[in-house]
Amino acid sequence: MDKKYQKLLLVVVAKAPVPGEVKTRLSPEFTTQEATNLYRCFIQDRIKEIGNLAGVDLAISYTPENSEKYFAKFISNGFHLFPQRGKDLGERLSNIFVDKLAQEYDAVSIIDSDTPDLPRSIVQQSFQLLTADRVDAVFGPCYDGGYYLVGMRQPHPELFQKIPWSTE
Repeated sequence: MDKKYQKLLLVVVAKAPVPGEVKTRLSPEFTTQEATNLYRCFIQDRIKEIGNLAGVDLAISYTPENSEKYFAKFISNGFHLFPQRGKDLGERLSNIFVDKLAQEYDAVSIIDSDTPDLPRSIVQQSFQLLTADRVDAVFGPCYDGGYYLVGMRQPHPELFQKIPWSTE
């Protein structure tokens, strides 16, 4: 990696696994409790997969704001925690980039908490691209029009505006 970009951050965005609040589109195939349990497993798998990523600081940005207690158990895995802030997903993602890039980080990548089969090599590649000065931003697109990863060297709030979030 380019010496110019030493301080890297990987943020997992996650919701607290509250029944009826997560993975609601899995209904009716799954009960509310089954969907919640599945999502809880997704979070745990994600943390385990990236938990020892070398050269990268790790964080969980959680919602709702009062759910820190659930995520506190991951601090021992080297993750620091902070609440998401913003009215919708776009504003929350934008705020993470604005805050973390202004504080101390040279590049930040954000990943979701519910793509358990995302290989760590994809995350590593996002930082390789960002630190090699080849790109200003990276996106991992999903089939539904969203994305499982977004990384930036500078905040670009306009990329998260005028998007209908959480739609099918």
